[in-house]
Amino acid sequence: MFRLIALLLILGLPAAAQDLQPISPRQALTTLDQAPPVQIYVSVDGQSVGPMDAEAFKKHLGTPEAAANTYVWMPGMKDWALASTVAALQPIIAAMTQTGEDGKMAPPADPSAFMLGVWISEPFFWTSNDIKWSVITQMKLLPDGRFEGATLYRKDAKREGPITVSHEKGTWKVTAADAGKFTLSRSMTYTDVEDGVVGSSGQFEDSLTFEATGPNDALTDFGARFVRIPESQ
Repeated sequence: MFRLIALLLILGLPAAAQDLQPISPRQALTTLDQAPPVQIYVSVDGQSVGPMDAEAFKKHLGTPEAAANTYVWMPGMKDWALASTVAALQPIIAAMTQTGEDGKMAPPADPSAFMLGVWISEPFFWTSNDIKWSVITQMKLLPDGRFEGATLYRKDAKREGPITVSHEKGTWKVTAADAGKFTLSRSMTYTDVEDGVVGSSGQFEDSLTFEATGPNDALTDFGARFVRIPESQ
């Protein structure tokens, strides 16, 4: 359901707003169904084993430690490398955790590695200055501590008002929090666009507290769900 709502919002973006986005939410949403599966080759006793997808890779290696210390090759790589040094595999390795007796995912051993990649939120509401905004946000968190993203918001709880797009880029870091949760802190510059007109811009800092609820799912402390989506190749 959230993908349909997000897509309707994105399709209505003015051209100038689309030009400003370093990540195309429309492309990212479409990629959910169209991106080819990840292909990983693993070195076992000097022999190449694969290709395997993310789930087969996790099952084959068993533990985060074994996976991180295994040499791998993926299409596009010049040579074999330790999996722990391959950015595309870090979220997969970080998600190799056991679930507890309650069925919940255990906290990731390395929250920073877990958060790498492209994330998009389900639509959620945010109240500021007595205004209830409807919001969808997307962010790409890079291994070098940089991020880029876009936030779509409307000054209308019914999601019927004009769309404003905030083009965002800056830096990020993850710090531990209580009870297995962790906090994503971002420092960014932003530029807002509404109806094709560039509006306000400036600097902003925020923080979001997450709990990992699945290998590619995370929930904020205010109830907004984020999912990791595959990047187009």
